Amino acid sequence: MLTDVEQLEKQKGKFDLVLANINYNVFSRYFSQVAALLAPSGSILVSGFMLKDEDGMKNLAFNEEMQVISCQTRDSWCALWLKKNRRC
Repeated sequence: MLTDVEQLEKQKGKFDLVLANINYNVFSRYFSQVAALLAPSGSILVSGFMLKDEDGMKNLAFNEEMQVISCQTRDSWCALWLKKNRRC
């Protein structure tokens, strides 16, 4: 499913994977909404943000009880694989 951030509140169901290529300043406003759309062990692959924002993105994940599985960087760009901690 392809959507823009304004459509998040209209989404139904849970997703195993969310792909986001978006800068930190925009994504930080919607991170909680995106995390709420994940299945219990769902993942977010987020790219398109600057290396200087890596810690901020990791803090957003931590606040939503997500773990960082992988971090990739190239020049001043960063990408993260974030996984929701499964709850029984």
